[in-house]
Amino acid sequence: MTASPTAQSPAAQSATTPSAATAPPAAAPCCDADRAAGDSPIGSAPSFDTFLLLDHRSPWSRTAADDAVRGLLPRAVQHALAASPRTRAFAVRPVRDRHRVPLQAPRAGRVGHDPFLATFPGGLDATAIAGLATGATAVDGSMVEDIVIGVCTNAKRDRCCAVRGRPVAAALRTTFGQRVTEISHLGGHRFAATMLVLPIGYSYGQLTPDLADAVVRAALDGLVHPTGLRGRSDLSPAAQAADAYWRVALGPSAVDAVRIESETRVDGAVRVTATVQGSRDDVVVRYVAGARIEETTCGGKPIQTGRWSVARA
Repeated sequence: MTASPTAQSPAAQSATTPSAATAPPAAAPCCDADRAAGDSPIGSAPSFDTFLLLDHRSPWSRTAADDAVRGLLPRAVQHALAASPRTRAFAVRPVRDRHRVPLQAPRAGRVGHDPFLATFPGGLDATAIAGLATGATAVDGSMVEDIVIGVCTNAKRDRCCAVRGRPVAAALRTTFGQRVTEISHLGGHRFAATMLVLPIGYSYGQLTPDLADAVVRAALDGLVHPTGLRGRSDLSPAAQAADAYWRVALGPSAVDAVRIESETRVDGAVRVTATVQGSRDDVVVRYVAGARIEETTCGGKPIQTGRWSVARA
């Protein structure tokens, strides 16, 4: 395997070379301060193997997903979900026309190399949750042959999600229709606008409407676009960084173009082995801390910036 990112590619630089961090501007929103500090979204995807999408039309709080679980799922299903730590519930709602668009039945699925998305018109039960957690695809739902594009817009969580996310969600909704939805917190609001492509499970950050459009068009063709890539949710941060490195080299490509095989810790770094377009390849990835952002106009905790360096093994 000889492909490698070009030196001119910003995404490649994010995945390969730690750049000198600059001091962020004083009293800036977190997403602006984070970019100014040279932070990279690569390796920051939320972590889960299976997911639930719950149509939650009540006003969203900071904990919209938890509110949806408590308000929409029976107690037995809540208990089954709590016993499935690799299953994550998200609140979703239409980007617009919320009072006219019919409520969606609960949806659930699995990410990764064998992704699926199913809808449950009769509601979810504890058996379905347990089936998802154990890798079953026959979970008594109706399979959906489409994708869901979730854009975080929740101002109650962080105002950057609304300021950056809502224009992206609106633009995508105009072009791609109701497969685009607002979604509850994806983590990493400093990377707003953030987006999640399901059922494949790839997350994106630092998106503009134009960049997001390119990502969605690729996803509709069954391809993973490397622009703004945070990572796939079933991979570790180190594996996400290696995956991004190879995908930058390949350009938009199928999920199976890169298959992570193993990870080995070596002297504070991680050696990641993968099958890349049918050939074995190895890289060594290491997280390099950058500037620390103590204060933003969004409030919240200090932000430790950084990026993953990638070297040929």
